[in-house]
Amino acid sequence: LVRSPVLACDLSLPEGARQSFAEVADPDVYDLPTGPWQGILPVQRVEGRVERLSFRLPVSDATILQTVKPLRSQLEVQGYEILFDCADKGCGGFDFRFGTEVLPAPAMHVNMSDFQFLAARDSASQRWVTLLVSRNAQARHVQVIRVSPSLDTGVVVSSSSTMGAVLTPSADLGVHLLERGHAVLED
Repeated sequence: LVRSPVLACDLSLPEGARQSFAEVADPDVYDLPTGPWQGILPVQRVEGRVERLSFRLPVSDATILQTVKPLRSQLEVQGYEILFDCADKGCGGFDFRFGTEVLPAPAMHVNMSDFQFLAARDSASQRWVTLLVSRNAQARHVQVIRVSPSLDTGVVVSSSSTMGAVLTPSADLGVHLLERGHAVLED
């Protein structure tokens, strides 16, 4: 296993893993699944800094369980408690997949008959993480959604009178960008 430099929770992914999506929202909310679909999807609403990541792994003979098992072990070693762990039909199949947050294709692909989901929590640090792992003929896919305490300090940034000024066609866009680092354009 090779350490991926950008993956939260200090997880190591198999060699050849490439990040295909990254988004951070702070503060944000994530409806973390806590059980299988049974007419509704039970979730726990968690708030904080939400990181949404996906990785593409090379195709291999490894099953989805063989891909998830070392990741689960790494989380447990780091102090995470596994709250919910299921595979395709045991999760609720189609209804579970469409009831939970899944990153858009091509960042994430979910094979309805071959996926695994895991939700974990580190009570000491108030961190949550979910893994969704699946595969298709071209690759294995790993989605990681991590929620940690918000870094949002509530500080309001004030703006000066020059910020947000609309550029007229006669203004030199390059100079404006160099001086202020941004430009608002007409229309």
